[in-house]
Amino acid sequence: MATYSIEEWLRGKVDYEFPDEAIKAILYDRGVEAGSEMSDVSVRDRELCYADLLMYAAGSSTSTTGEYMSDGGWQHQKANKNVVNRSYLRDLANKIYAKWNDDNADAAGGTTLQNLY
Repeated sequence: MATYSIEEWLRGKVDYEFPDEAIKAILYDRGVEAGSEMSDVSVRDRELCYADLLMYAAGSSTSTTGEYMSDGGWQHQKANKNVVNRSYLRDLANKIYAKWNDDNADAAGGTTLQNLY
């Protein structure tokens, strides 16, 4: 049976290009070994890694630039992607943190607005 790594699973969960370093850092922070088979990672650890990845996406650059390639009449352009609903990503991550009673649930709390006058 082919292996399905935690990195592949995380990349498949969010339609956004993540640097390898970001995913490695998330795995390291959660104590999950890079390249781990999904069947070897607990549901808790994989969901918390996913929540961390959502928070990374919510706090990352607003867009990626499209890439244009051309060669002898052949042309190809990759599409731009924008992260537009950051609050949804944060809310989803916070629900996962709360589900597992993770310390990041407190740190990732929302902003409270107060009247200045």
